Amino acid sequence: MSKETGSYVNIAPIFIEMGRSCDIPTPPGVEACWNNLGITMKAADHQIDSTGDKASRILLVECATSFLSGECDSFVTDNSTLNIQMQDLRTHLRGLGKVESFVLNLKNLCKVTEKLREAKSLRELSILTRLEGQITANLYTCLLPRGKSEDAKKLRKYIRLTTRLGRVANNFDTAVDLPDDSANMLVCVKPSLLNRALLVRDVSGDAFFIMRNVNPRTIVRLKKSVKKVFDDNQKTFGSESSIDFEPKKF
Repeated sequence: MSKETGSYVNIAPIFIEMGRSCDIPTPPGVEACWNNLGITMKAADHQIDSTGDKASRILLVECATSFLSGECDSFVTDNSTLNIQMQDLRTHLRGLGKVESFVLNLKNLCKVTEKLREAKSLRELSILTRLEGQITANLYTCLLPRGKSEDAKKLRKYIRLTTRLGRVANNFDTAVDLPDDSANMLVCVKPSLLNRALLVRDVSGDAFFIMRNVNPRTIVRLKKSVKKVFDDNQKTFGSESSIDFEPKKF
């Protein structure tokens, strides 16, 4: 979903701040790749959503993963931004030595995203949306170096937090964008207020887990990110202007 994945353009600073909470530093090369990845995903998502038939979407994904894997030397679409960002992304992945793990996660993500288009029930939509968010978060965290054994516990905590953040972000954005996604035939589920509220409810446990396990500074960043989603999409979902995640309330 273009608007959902588009929110990941701004997720790198949040992941970096969560890393500080867990004493997991973000190397400069990883941060640069994360920033590039966010822009690439937004451009790629737009390209996929504008591709009408399933066979063409699958072919586009295959071309992208083959290019990133080094199986082919060029990736060309009518989206110049996507072409440039894909070139940069391949360079970043090779520099980090993370091509294989990234491409595996990307293939899984694209399979789930395609299934989302065919979800017939709210339950199926919610499960797949959470899974899409989880795998998207894995796209970011798989780029981190696996350090010494004593850092493994910290890294596991960090991955749990970012995985839950991915679920929350994706369900939340789906709830916000459901009317437009339905109108554009990107989803089959009706965009009723009840369905949108239930999508948010389904990640309430993940949201509270995050609030309990990160520092107030990170929560402030999360609050700013939520507001940015509303500002960027110019949507209304209940009383969004009054949404408040002040650290003192948790």
